Amino acid sequence: YKFYKLSVVTPLVELFNHEVISLPFITETDGISSPIYPPINGELTFNYGSLSSIKRFFYQGFFCKETIVFSFPFSIHLKNLGIHLICKGKEIKDDFIKMERSNNKIILEGLPIADFNNPRLPINYFNEIFRRIGETNIPKNILLEIFELNIACRQEILKESKSIENEVSNMFSEIINYEINLISSYD
Repeated sequence: YKFYKLSVVTPLVELFNHEVISLPFITETDGISSPIYPPINGELTFNYGSLSSIKRFFYQGFFCKETIVFSFPFSIHLKNLGIHLICKGKEIKDDFIKMERSNNKIILEGLPIADFNNPRLPINYFNEIFRRIGETNIPKNILLEIFELNIACRQEILKESKSIENEVSNMFSEIINYEINLISSYD
């Protein structure tokens, strides 16, 4: 657990399970406390923090229907703009757009491609990137191409994961299907 930017051991936290709709612990000067709300299904929960379902699976070993999906790494040449768009495929922990521009390259740390709570986040985030570089004539199909690329990558992973029959691959397949459905729900 992070307490004033320091990693601290908090064994009591292990008694609480993660739930996306729960609130995080409240950090006070002398420690942490739990927000006051009723148990969910008879269980005290809290929000471990914002991660995608895939990252939660690899870091904490379980599947939770997280609200946001981030793009896998990609590189797309936008011929009509003369720009090479590169995404490193990282998760974004805050609202800051992290990008570099050098010559004809735009390099993004990460790109949200679906958000259950804010369905317009991917398009707003993407438009803001191009607004910052002064480009207003963004072809409408670029973001759709990124969605399709991410769905295709996830479908390949799903195909490989299904070839292995065990609890871990089954859970991972469930995560990939969940993310494909969130990405596909874009209007």
